[in-house]
Amino acid sequence: MCDAAAALSNLAVVILILRKDSLRTVSNILVAALALSELFITVVVIPLSIIAYGKHLWSFHKELCVFQGYIFNTLFLVSGTLTSVISVDRFYSLASPMGHVAHLSEKTVVCMIVFVLANAGFWSSFPLYGIGNLEYIYLPNQTRCDVHWTLGGNYGLYYFVLLMVSFVLPLIGMTLMYFKSFQSAKESARKIRPGNIQIQTLQDGQFTSVARQESFDYLKANITVFIIIGSFVLSRGPNLVCNMAAWAQERQFCTPSAQLACSWLMYMSSLTTPYVY
Repeated sequence: MCDAAAALSNLAVVILILRKDSLRTVSNILVAALALSELFITVVVIPLSIIAYGKHLWSFHKELCVFQGYIFNTLFLVSGTLTSVISVDRFYSLASPMGHVAHLSEKTVVCMIVFVLANAGFWSSFPLYGIGNLEYIYLPNQTRCDVHWTLGGNYGLYYFVLLMVSFVLPLIGMTLMYFKSFQSAKESARKIRPGNIQIQTLQDGQFTSVARQESFDYLKANITVFIIIGSFVLSRGPNLVCNMAAWAQERQFCTPSAQLACSWLMYMSSLTTPYVY
């Protein structure tokens, strides 16, 4: 049920942005690309995991297992990177509206999306060619196909590269850009703008104009950013903790049930993305 809701929600976002001229802005093209990546996860990746969970085994061909592992990791990287890129775009639009309009065209955004997809496809392709003995296999405790991380030798190096690309760098970028966006918004709020002022009477009878505080909008912005960053950390963090703890203790740290829960949490962004953007 949740998978169907996520698929329909992401599809609705893509259709609305592409069909309504007023919504087809440069910034919303990035949102549409993010929703499209989440849509493919809900349509291609999650159904296979649901079937595997129901049967308690992988009943499909090995090639389909490799396909699921590659597609999931590629889209997982795309989703994380685009989430960070959107935060940069929103800061740029607030800090320099004229520069944002002048320098960020549809062609530029499309090129950025193609680069993000190619970059994600590259980093996810190593197991396809058996580089460093990496391979996509079915992991029963996670009910999906992925690389079995031991975090030793080539596995460890590859994992830490993916960790930086899919989690650390996007999280730092998002946190920094949204913080800077709030600073920029506060600075703009201090300026007097038509339709955003109120007149106050001073004690000496003179009048002065002050900017009206839009506390409700500011609260909504805070909640939205909290959900964006919170869902990002919650969907990716627990699985990271399991893997890092297993590496530090040189044994399996999380129980099979915890591994399963962490694996399914990684699909959570597919449900939250269409509602927060």
